[in-house]
Amino acid sequence: MQTAVRKSSLIRGVSCAILVGGESKRIGKDKAGVEFLGKTLFMRVFDVASLIFKDIMVSAHTPDHPMGKPIPGLTSKGLTAKGLTAKKLRLIPDTLPGRGPALGVCSALKNSRNPWVFVLACDMPMVSKRLIRHISGLRKGYDCVAPVAGHQVQTLFALYKKTCLEPLARRVKEGRRGIEGFLKESKDLRVRYVTERELKETDPDFKKSFMDVDTIKELKKAESMFEKTASFPKRRGTHAKHGLGRLKG
Repeated sequence: MQTAVRKSSLIRGVSCAILVGGESKRIGKDKAGVEFLGKTLFMRVFDVASLIFKDIMVSAHTPDHPMGKPIPGLTSKGLTAKGLTAKKLRLIPDTLPGRGPALGVCSALKNSRNPWVFVLACDMPMVSKRLIRHISGLRKGYDCVAPVAGHQVQTLFALYKKTCLEPLARRVKEGRRGIEGFLKESKDLRVRYVTERELKETDPDFKKSFMDVDTIKELKKAESMFEKTASFPKRRGTHAKHGLGRLKG
């Protein structure tokens, strides 16, 4: 039987935004609804976020995104079992024209109930709660905390302060939507980059947190890795066999 999340386990002063709406042409649907070992990719990320964040936003391109209606696999009972209510899971549509994760980050910062927002992509099913806590704990004195792995800044597993909103929105309106470029070129922002050495000290398997799914091959690889480190119910049915769930809406 699941119990409510204890207040002491929540990260205070930080909201969470799960970015959805990224359609994979190679998978053929919105990745948030793709099934990953019996649950959607979105639910894998949400399950971790719900344990450590009180304010959780679903950042989508449009207000009628299916993730904002019912979320596949998520019921009101399931939410209350995690100490949340349906009202606390908020759909935040993009308010700026165009597409891309930078728009989602802007919308999340604008609507956050806290000074900080931890941004997570919905297609990373093995995010580490330990890493999220560690990165959040490094925020004092900075405007952004972002891990670096494989010589790449992991902008969709990063922490942003509301001070990032105005300069990022300005760049988006100018047509410059790369978040990594924004962090490197914004001289007034104080960015704390978390090195691979630090990440490994916190979580030896840190690379799994940054593994995203964009193809069937990547999906199967991630499922195989997850099976070795976690227990879960056996999959049933044709969709589960092929790693694809039905996206409602």
